[in-house]
Amino acid sequence: MQAKHALTRLEFLVVMGVIIVVVSILLPARSGGSRHPHDVQTTAELKGLASACEAYQTVFGSYPGLYSEEYVANPANRITASENLALSLMGTSVNGGVAGKGPFDASTRRSCEAFFRPRPGDYSLANGLTYGSSSYPLFLDSYGGKSMPILYFRRTAHAVKPSVANDLSSGAAAYYRSANASITDSRTLQSADGTILPQSGFTTTVLQSRVLALGADAGAVFVLISAGEDRIYGTANDIVINGAEADPTPFVSTSGPSKVESR
Repeated sequence: MQAKHALTRLEFLVVMGVIIVVVSILLPARSGGSRHPHDVQTTAELKGLASACEAYQTVFGSYPGLYSEEYVANPANRITASENLALSLMGTSVNGGVAGKGPFDASTRRSCEAFFRPRPGDYSLANGLTYGSSSYPLFLDSYGGKSMPILYFRRTAHAVKPSVANDLSSGAAAYYRSANASITDSRTLQSADGTILPQSGFTTTVLQSRVLALGADAGAVFVLISAGEDRIYGTANDIVINGAEADPTPFVSTSGPSKVESR
């Protein structure tokens, strides 16, 4: 009886995620004038991913990530947090699921449907692209041939305050910038069509501003980031979606404005 109730709630969250994506694409932006179509599509994609993360949490009791943040924060392990997200939502043999078709729920001993349905071109292997650190896929934003990875950072289980550290050598922290080191450490990145895109540096200060959603002592449980129209991470063009422990609200960046959306 309990499993049936959980499944019903999951189905509701998945349907709501689809509705959010459709509405976000069809409705014009209410503020800031007209937006670039790729911005609108990417915002819808990030909101859909955020809803998928909530649906995943309903089933598994934690937010997406097969590997701990400490594990992915070590570049020697050759997996980024963004790839960790894709493995969880889409499934992989690592967690007993079917790659791209859904993970395995060990508590009910059954396979789940994939929690997210990316559009063609929005889900790609990292192999062959200069930001790739493994053979795992990740989600790309909706900028056509100039698409780039959607950054995903999940708060660790060991730090209460939303502190941000560069890497594990800095001690325990809520977030580690090195969780996406092969992307954030690069001075040039390669887009989906092979275009080389210069980067200005995604610093710990930038990441700190992106995760502070609820004040000094609280923050997002996860954050999703697109490089935005200028294709540079860490600028005012970033599109950011926060997953907060309370009602999601936009935050004010301390390192320059960004296009922050509430879910």
